[in-house]
Amino acid sequence: MTAPTLTSITDMITSYVNSQVQPVQAYNTTLQQQLAQAQSDNLALNQQIASLNAHIDSLKSGQLPLPSGWTKVVFFDDFNTNTVDLTKWNVRNNSYANNELSIDKAANVSCSNGNLIIQARKETSTVGSTTRQYTSGYLDTIGKESWQTGRFEMKAKLPLAKGMWPAFWLRGNQGLGEIDIMESVGGTGKTVQTVHQSTNGDMAKKGHEDSSTSNLGDWHVYALEREAGVVRWYIDDRLVFTVTNTDATWLDTTFNEPMNIRLNLQVGGSMPTWYGLNVDSTTVFPANFIIDYVRVLSR
Repeated sequence: MTAPTLTSITDMITSYVNSQVQPVQAYNTTLQQQLAQAQSDNLALNQQIASLNAHIDSLKSGQLPLPSGWTKVVFFDDFNTNTVDLTKWNVRNNSYANNELSIDKAANVSCSNGNLIIQARKETSTVGSTTRQYTSGYLDTIGKESWQTGRFEMKAKLPLAKGMWPAFWLRGNQGLGEIDIMESVGGTGKTVQTVHQSTNGDMAKKGHEDSSTSNLGDWHVYALEREAGVVRWYIDDRLVFTVTNTDATWLDTTFNEPMNIRLNLQVGGSMPTWYGLNVDSTTVFPANFIIDYVRVLSR
């Protein structure tokens, strides 16, 4: 019997290794193909889920009557979830303005029983070198959703405690113009509707006070229609204020870009002070700004 040579042994080893490696390589290729398919399926599933959620939102909003002439729901949130939908809203944390006495906290914004709750609390909070005795909440759609024209609606119960300052408003994505759909100060029994050419400095504005809406602590629908040359404010479908290009020649040049929605509750500050109703020891805490839904409609 001839002894195996080194070459034949090497060939045998190589053949054996190849016989073991090739199935592993084939199996690895199959796994990679399956992984790629799974990733593709997952992407398609996520797209289907997003589409389904949008359809559900549309169906939910469709249960609400559409005002005459407004035919399409382009944004809707009924807050019927356990937490705020962060695909639609930014919830601010540790932010504040110089014209208020509170600091915005994400913990003060929640969803409960199908409502969004922005809560003002009497509690000390420090951000950097700033310490304040009250906290509250603030949401916006910056970087998520914005619209240049449309009908913007909110159904809400306002806090009535002295010095509370709830607001539902719009700001341009780039400019300084502001449209206050609804502002109120606890204790006045009034809501305020305003359009500002700019909030940076003493520029032009047009405003109105409405005192004919009974019990602001009950549910009311606050709406604004923005179209070329005009802005209209409504409370419970009652027209309360209108500004046109004739009233404000700067209207269309100021609001010539998409606007984002902002919802917040401030504690004390400039507006309550102006009404002589700033927060004090008689103010009852916590105070809640309760929102049933927000939606945006188009023609």
